[in-house]
Amino acid sequence: MVVDKKSILAILMFGSLWGLLECTFGAFLHTLHLPAGAVMASIALSLMVYTRRIYQRSGMQFSMAFIASLFKLLNLGFIGGCVWCAMLAIIAEGLIFELMLLIPLMVRFHETHSLLSGAFLGYATYSGGYVLTEVFTPLLSSAGFFISDLIALLPLIFVRGFNAAFLSSILVFIAFRLSSFDLSHLRDDLYYALTSTITLLCWFIAFIV
Repeated sequence: MVVDKKSILAILMFGSLWGLLECTFGAFLHTLHLPAGAVMASIALSLMVYTRRIYQRSGMQFSMAFIASLFKLLNLGFIGGCVWCAMLAIIAEGLIFELMLLIPLMVRFHETHSLLSGAFLGYATYSGGYVLTEVFTPLLSSAGFFISDLIALLPLIFVRGFNAAFLSSILVFIAFRLSSFDLSHLRDDLYYALTSTITLLCWFIAFIV
């Protein structure tokens, strides 16, 4: 990934926005026993699609996911002992998105079919992230990983993936349309001030909620 100052600030800002939404809106959905995972995965995907279209930087979205995952360390009151699985899920979503867009056919499909590609990416990002989380979370704990546990969960994961696919098709379509507003074309001083302010504000809010 070719890194420049604008890309770094965008990673920090969009990763922080993603993380703040996880800590607030995502946590709120959890308390209502709504499909928070599918909703947040769809929102995250729309942010990744928007930034990929604007900045055209591979690796940027994984970096955003890493920044977003750090916000879960400020969210212990909501997720309790599941902090590591929440962080892994976010990072896994960024990783899967990056891997999907390494496939030339997927890139062409993504560029020409925003609704369908949004549904496909949403399903793959959510379901794949869920599977990776179920594999790696036990490996980081004393529980140990058992393939039988994962197999038992697969039907539930694949069914819930359809929620993410539906929501992602809508949000990715919106992200495509919003990408006509190229944030990176703002005047440099305005861009630096805006991205830095939003990033700091996200962290400040996350600390106090």
